[in-house]
Order: sequence, then C-alpha cells, then structure tokens
Amino acid sequence: MVKRLPQPHARAYQSVFGAYELERYVYGSREGQKLESIPLDVRLQLPESKFSYLLQDWDQSLAAEIPYTEVNKILQRILGLSVSVQSLERTNRSLGQSVESYWDNQVEVEPAQGARLVVGTADGKGVVMRKSAEEKAVDEPNDQDTYKPACMESKPPKSHSGKQKMAILGAAYSIEPNPRTPEEVLESLFRTPDGKRPEQTAKPRPKPLCKHLRASLQRDEADTLQPAREEICHWLADEYRQRNPCGTHLQILIMDGEETLWEMGEELQRDGSLIEILDLLHASSYVWKAVQAL
Repeated sequence: MVKRLPQPHARAYQSVFGAYELERYVYGSREGQKLESIPLDVRLQLPESKFSYLLQDWDQSLAAEIPYTEVNKILQRILGLSVSVQSLERTNRSLGQSVESYWDNQVEVEPAQGARLVVGTADGKGVVMRKSAEEKAVDEPNDQDTYKPACMESKPPKSHSGKQKMAILGAAYSIEPNPRTPEEVLESLFRTPDGKRPEQTAKPRPKPLCKHLRASLQRDEADTLQPAREEICHWLADEYRQRNPCGTHLQILIMDGEETLWEMGEELQRDGSLIEILDLLHASSYVWKAVQAL
C-alpha cells in the first residue's frame, strides 16, 4: 500500500543561479523503502539528478569541446559554482541513454526547394578514449591526486597511441548550386595566403541548409565498425528520402577513399540516383608529406 510519508523529504537542486534544498512530501510503503511517487518533482518537471536541465545542457555542450576539468573552471568563473568531474561524467552517461529516443522523435526535415542539391557524406573519426582507473594507476603511480585530461588534439601524442576508437560520422544537408569554372576551383586551392580572395568581390557562397549530423560508435562481437556503418547508412537513406521525397533533386554523396565507406554507399545507390564524388583533398595532405620526406 502506497501512502504519504509523515515527514517531508529534502532533495538538493543545483541551477545556474545556485544551490537549493527543496522540501517536499513523498509517497511510499514506509520509510527506508523505495519512493513510489513524488508529486512536486513531477509537477515542477525536475530532473532525476540534482542538476537543472539548463545546467546540464550548458556543461555538456562545453564537455563536447574541452576536458571536464576545464568545464568546471569555466562554470566557476562565469557562474560561481562547481560541478565535479565525476558529476559531469555521470551526466554524460545519463544523457547517452536517451540517444535512441532522441533520434526516434526527430521532426521530419523539410523537403528541398527549387534547384537545391541534397548532399550526404560520411567519414571515420578517431575518438580519444579516457583511461580507466586501473590504467591511470599504472601510468601515474606516484601522482594519484593529479588529474590529466584526455588530449583533445586531432592527433594525440605518441603516449596516447592505441587509445582511440573509430566512430562513423554522417552529415546531410541541402544547398543551392554554386557553379564554378576549373580556374576558380584551382585558384581557391592554390591561392597564396596574402592573395586576394575572389569571394570578397563576388556574391557569397551558398551555405548548407538544415544540416544534420550523426555519429555512431556501435560495435559487433568481433569489435568491427559494421554496425556503426549500417546505422549511419540507414540514417543517410532516411535523410535523402525526407529531403527529396519526389526524386526531383540531384542527390550527391561525398566521401574520401575509404573502401568500406563506399561499400556502405552501395546500399544508398540501389536506384542509381546518387552522384558519387571522391574527395581527394584528404589524400593531398599525405602526398605533401611524401614530397617533404623525399
């Protein structure tokens, strides 16, 4: 039998305006047992954790770009409050459980208008993995109190070798055509840093419209990225369908030379409606490294 317990229960609540303690009555079988209902929490739509939804939004937006310790420093400097690294990690894990429901409840994309192109792309990206407590204990046996954030550089130093996992990223957007001559393309690629930019005198280049991004770290039992590729492939197919429901717009797929990605692209090419573009700019950096080495 569920009944209102005689004494109010307190809960901590941390918002961007500071820390509070809320007193409210709760319902359950008896003290010490699981609480069955907390009407005030439901009415105020309070989060399960003590951190407000706005604070979670802000700190996780920062955590996507910088280490957790730096997030805490920024929050202290701007808001005068402290959110521990452990709390930031727990919030991140909690939000991760809502990924599937988030994608399932997305509003459909508005179809492309006029002569707009429908563009999709995919690529692999290495994600720096944080060390476990056991690994940190081995690497820093005499400095247990010092926290060292994961490297956020595009290429981690040699000491972090092997501490990355690949993710598959996808992007989809609509864009107005921007015809250019071969000379204009070459000029944009090989212009000297102090050279005059033609865009400064010409009309601005069109910008992507309704751009959506999605990433996947899914693995199978053999620890391959096939589930991630399938997830991004199905998502891209759905993006093409929503943006080009009548098949009247040009559909473009841009990717680098990774063979497994193009095998994924074959699933998108079933009706022959895709224009495939191989992005050679990724390879050019390796060519220049070879030139420098020789």
